[in-house]
Amino acid sequence: MEQIEPLLSRVVSRLAPIGGVKAIVLGGSWASGTQRDDSDVDFGLYYEARQPIDVAALRVVAEDLNDTPNPVVAEHGGWGRWVDGGAWLTIGGQRVDFIYRNADFVSQIIADCLLGKSEYHYYQQTPYGFRGHIYLAEVRFARVLHDPDGVFARLSQSFDAYPPALRASVVQGLLGESEMSLLVARKLAHRGDLLLVAGCLTRIVMNLIQVTYALNETLFISEKKFYADESSFSVKPDDLVPKLNRLVQPIGSTVDALTTTVDHAAALFDELVELARSVGLPYRPRRLG
Repeated sequence: MEQIEPLLSRVVSRLAPIGGVKAIVLGGSWASGTQRDDSDVDFGLYYEARQPIDVAALRVVAEDLNDTPNPVVAEHGGWGRWVDGGAWLTIGGQRVDFIYRNADFVSQIIADCLLGKSEYHYYQQTPYGFRGHIYLAEVRFARVLHDPDGVFARLSQSFDAYPPALRASVVQGLLGESEMSLLVARKLAHRGDLLLVAGCLTRIVMNLIQVTYALNETLFISEKKFYADESSFSVKPDDLVPKLNRLVQPIGSTVDALTTTVDHAAALFDELVELARSVGLPYRPRRLG
């Protein structure tokens, strides 16, 4: 952390006066302590819906801070519903991201998660899409750099841990989605359809990772953090990572090979169903035709 402290101070001093910026936090791997040498430094810029960030003023600051001219600074909504917008910069040779966050929207998503509801947006940037409950992990892991009015503090104080209702709905809902994907994958494997079997297996991997986080009551922020988190999980199948890897490479190309890979996915699914039952979250299968 010591190496980026001057950068944090420099950037915050320039961002804090910008209209609409109510709070600034350090997020991503630098906040969670899992950064690599090439990791970007992520600044979360929180604003309230009634007063969005003054993007024109932010663009002036970004132009001044960036190592090269004409950095792209997105308008609100420019990066989609979940990430909203921001900028990718290089400051003093260090990759830096500005990421907008609507505090009112984040507050509503947290409230939904407390009731067991979490939205999913498959086509939002990350390899396996964006799940609404990622906001909870962002709020929990972030390091506050500027929050004079307590806007971010109110978000972080609105929940204590992995919400029990969300845990139950993730386990039940995503095991159900996985079961459906297994049914479809098995039919496609018998046809030798490599592309569509691969798609089903990708969905299964994504879902089983989320279920594993829920079983361990660990907030999920990114697949990139999965390897570090998985090593500390107490509720998980033996050899979880090798078993997941086996579902995506190699999956085979013949009917027999594809069927065998789907069988591996079914076996891992069964392990997680049993683990869910062991912690008091029995899976209730859907009625599949």
